Amino acid sequence: MTTLTKNEKLSQLFPEDLFLQAVTLTDGEIDVLMELEEAMEKHLRPVLAAHSEKGEFPFEAFSKVVADVKMLSDERLFADKTAENYVHSQYYNTYLYYVMARFDVSMATFMAVHAGLGYYTFLFGGSDEQKAKWLPKFQSFELQTCFALTEPEHGSD
Repeated sequence: MTTLTKNEKLSQLFPEDLFLQAVTLTDGEIDVLMELEEAMEKHLRPVLAAHSEKGEFPFEAFSKVVADVKMLSDERLFADKTAENYVHSQYYNTYLYYVMARFDVSMATFMAVHAGLGYYTFLFGGSDEQKAKWLPKFQSFELQTCFALTEPEHGSD
């Protein structure tokens, strides 16, 4: 089996990256993103159209992606860093959402809300007890965070 270099992986994963912004990603981040793309193709592609037509989120298939790829908790994301002083690099988050949006924009939206509005709020604002209780459940997607918007005298329809 041939091992690809970092540049070969990036060229394969992001051929449209003409300004080479992805070079800021760590080797671990690149590997996680490549695994994510493969897992989405394997588990989500076969069921996505049917779920979309029904207006349903494919939670069962997405849970298989999460079983294959620990996109919030893989130790490779924390190389030389700790969860306490490190938000996945802004580039990692950007490319994580990009990989998902390229596949299906609803996946990226789900992830942006779950991670950006929920998970990181607990990571940075939670007490030690809250982090111990909730972060593993958010990382594994056992629980999903959400966002609600209300509009005075109208509702969100």
